[in-house]
Order: sequence, then structure tokens, then C-alpha cells
Amino acid sequence: MSRRPERDPESVTDLKWALPLAMVLLLMPPILTVFDHPVLVAGIPLLHVYLFAVWILGIAATAWLSRRLRRATDHAPPRDGG
Repeated sequence: MSRRPERDPESVTDLKWALPLAMVLLLMPPILTVFDHPVLVAGIPLLHVYLFAVWILGIAATAWLSRRLRRATDHAPPRDGG
């Protein structure tokens, strides 16, 4: 079985800027108003379900990204200090 090729460390490093930006955009008031309706999901307002889902997915994505960044920096060649 072949392994997936390792990604370029710079492309993984770019994700560390995209993830917080995506989280901020998903929690902006214009997006929140889409989910602010009197709809209940298992007895919980839809807005609360959305906020919790975005929050938990943000934590999971951060954990995944931190592992990827650690692997990318472990395998990256050392940089010149000067």
C-alpha cells in the first residue's frame, strides 16, 4: 500500500492563517443571522447548534493542523540562521 505524498511544508503553514480567518468569518453576525430562526434541533435552538458545531469543528481542525505543522517542521530541512 502506498502512502500519500507529503505536502509542501509551506502549503501546510498557509493553513495556519486560513483556519482562524475561516472561524472568524463563520462567527460573523451576517452568517449567524442565517441560523437565527425559531427552529429547534432535538429541543435546542438552531443557532446554538450551529455555534457549538462551528466551535467543536474549529477545535478539531486546530488539533489536526497542529499535528500537520509538527510533522511538516520535523521533516523540513534546517533553515540558515543568518
